[in-house]
Amino acid sequence: KIFKTILPSSATVIREGSISTIPSTDLVVGDVVRVTAGEKVPADIRIVSCKDLQVEASAITGESEPLTVTSEPCEPNTVDPMHAPNLIFNGSACLQGEGVGVVLQTGDRSLIGRIADLAGNQQMDQTPMQKDVARFIRILAIFSVILAAVFFIIGVSQNPKNALNIFINSFILVTIANVPQGLPGTVTSLLTITGRKMARRNVYVKRLDSVETMGSCSVIATDKTGTLTENKMTVENLWFDLETVPLQKVIRAPKSYFDSVTFSNLFRVAALCSRVIATVEEGSAQQSNDFELSTESRAVRVSFSAPRRSMELASDDKIWSGNSTIPESFVRRSMEFRNAGVKLVGDASEVALFRFCNSILNVEHYKVRYPKVFEIPFNSKNKFQISIHKDTEASTISSASGTESSCFVVVIKGAPEIILSKCSTYESGGQTKRIKQSFTKRFNAAYRKFGSEGERVLGFAYLVFQGDDRTNFSASKSNFPMEGFTFVGLISMMDPPRVGVAEAVAECKAAGVKVIMVTGDHPFTAEAIARKVGIIGDFCTVDDVAKDLALPIAEVDQNSVGAIVVSGPDMVSFSDEKWNSVLDCNEIVFARTTPQQKLEIVTRLQSRGHVVAVTGDGVNDAPALKRADIGLAMGITGSELAKESAAAILMDDNFTSVVEAIRLGRLLYDNLKKTVAYTLTHLWPEVVPTLCSLAFGIPLAMTSLLILSIDLGTELAPAISLAFEKAENDIMHRPPRPSTERLVTWQIFSYSYIGVGSIQTLGCFLAFFIVLSSYGVPASSTPFTSATYWIVTSYPFNVTTSGVPMQSSAPCTK
Repeated sequence: KIFKTILPSSATVIREGSISTIPSTDLVVGDVVRVTAGEKVPADIRIVSCKDLQVEASAITGESEPLTVTSEPCEPNTVDPMHAPNLIFNGSACLQGEGVGVVLQTGDRSLIGRIADLAGNQQMDQTPMQKDVARFIRILAIFSVILAAVFFIIGVSQNPKNALNIFINSFILVTIANVPQGLPGTVTSLLTITGRKMARRNVYVKRLDSVETMGSCSVIATDKTGTLTENKMTVENLWFDLETVPLQKVIRAPKSYFDSVTFSNLFRVAALCSRVIATVEEGSAQQSNDFELSTESRAVRVSFSAPRRSMELASDDKIWSGNSTIPESFVRRSMEFRNAGVKLVGDASEVALFRFCNSILNVEHYKVRYPKVFEIPFNSKNKFQISIHKDTEASTISSASGTESSCFVVVIKGAPEIILSKCSTYESGGQTKRIKQSFTKRFNAAYRKFGSEGERVLGFAYLVFQGDDRTNFSASKSNFPMEGFTFVGLISMMDPPRVGVAEAVAECKAAGVKVIMVTGDHPFTAEAIARKVGIIGDFCTVDDVAKDLALPIAEVDQNSVGAIVVSGPDMVSFSDEKWNSVLDCNEIVFARTTPQQKLEIVTRLQSRGHVVAVTGDGVNDAPALKRADIGLAMGITGSELAKESAAAILMDDNFTSVVEAIRLGRLLYDNLKKTVAYTLTHLWPEVVPTLCSLAFGIPLAMTSLLILSIDLGTELAPAISLAFEKAENDIMHRPPRPSTERLVTWQIFSYSYIGVGSIQTLGCFLAFFIVLSSYGVPASSTPFTSATYWIVTSYPFNVTTSGVPMQSSAPCTK
């Protein structure tokens, strides 16, 4: 049922030369299907023709960024089918453009269908606590039956004629006494209380028996996007005037940087070359009926009851004309960010630039002064975005023919190498200089540095020219400059780590829990984030060793490598020996992984004796989430299938919540051991009276009703109160408990039965004999009297002054 909500209900097909819409269930292999922006992909399709086609398939492939699709063929055996640029998969969302392709697989045979089958075939193993409890029950049952049988034999050997009474008062009574009837209720209460504590820390546990599993976790296989990171692109660094400037330095003193001509021009290009649409949501504090939003060529008065106004992309020349409704495809494909009642709609990188610019100056002032008159949006072929703006404050120039010439600014941003190739000069120190090899070398160094840290880098340039106001700019007519730009700088962006994640990872390491990153993102991005949060850092990768020793990677001693970054395509050919060597590493990052590979990682970790926790949010994570000892789905960004497959849900999508769950799980385990030990201590005082009654004839001090009253009544509250015990100081500084360690050990048995149990037994007998003595029955007179004087039909029990029992002449009638 969950998968049906992911898949589209209809598809547009081309059959016998005509276009028609049919139910997606009627598609067959070989059908020609058309996919347009805003639609879901109805099957696994090989694209044969497309135009600016982008799809979002993060829930299926694990890629956090939209995928640009082409129709170009791939060389055989050079790319994993899941990452082939000419394939789109069933259930993906088409963000922009359109494409035509041939159906390769449908339904259950599609990629998402195979993932569904893989998830459905995974059986959820018993939790460590379930195994411990089952083992404890077996031991206790065997012990109870053996002890009861021994007591029964002893009783029958002394009084063969009263076997039935002995069976009731020995075998059954000892069995009842040895079974802690209140323990199930106590354990359930402890699990419930701890589960409520976890819920208050944003970890919602669906299965109570999984609460303790978090405490025994030894490996966390965590996703990157949204769990370790904020899932929000943010500006990190700027490079201008041949220097790298971190964002924080600019934010702290923005006015000082505007003294730089280069920074001012870089800021202007970043503010103007943007397609971000800002709207105010209904009910927000910023809403007003006359809120002015100048996101386009001029200030546009927005009425919230009317359609949003923006610019529309013409299909021929990609020209934006003012006063048109926003294309629905653009609205659907764009990422939405809400902050203080303002919704920003646009590409993640552009939203990041908008936030950066607007945090320093109101970008609307720039757009009022420089209204947009023409734009070529970014596409995968050009790899740049260009727009032309009229400078309304610059003076116009009248020619001899009477025409007026205005000042226009062309701004361009895109892939740095593409932008640089269109530039002939660069700005530095307030001067415009010719681009030479020395500048190119420093440009490449900065570009490589940002890229090696997993940051997305954009280049920025501009050009000022005079043009006729009446000119209808057109890309096909080439009536505006496309070369000779002035380069002003680079801006790098990335999805930054969440606050507190690095500290949480360090805490996991201190607790002996290995944190492994398993993501569908590129290895460079995954490694960069892993280093920032501390998943990689204490040990060197093979690249680190090769760089330090100036050796080729092939000559590096693998014994000196403690960290590794593994790509999904490389895992295909892994042997068992290679898998063992990889999993032996102290710090591991898996990138570009498929659902099958994620499942295999979890399975191999479990086969090595690890208790594995897995975090995930997509459909592709479902098999691993279900197979893991405890699966943790994302509550905000997670798909319904991921939540259904997981044992717990992170309500805030934050890795720090996992650490809190581990702490509470360990605390639960400690308190469970205290509760079990406490519960078992009063079993021996319930059993020994029966043994003394059978072996020495002492009156039976505990009946079955009294035993049940104690176990189910007076002992429950003290046992449950142990759930509120505070954690020991070293709870997160000790390694996870070994998989061979049991909840109920022989040490606990000896403590409960021999140690504290014996002391309680002596205390109870002392109280019993004191009470008898208060009624005139000394302890010395009780041996070997239970079968004669302490039954309903017994003779009156008379005691001489010397304490010797004296038999009466007639039995008692009461």
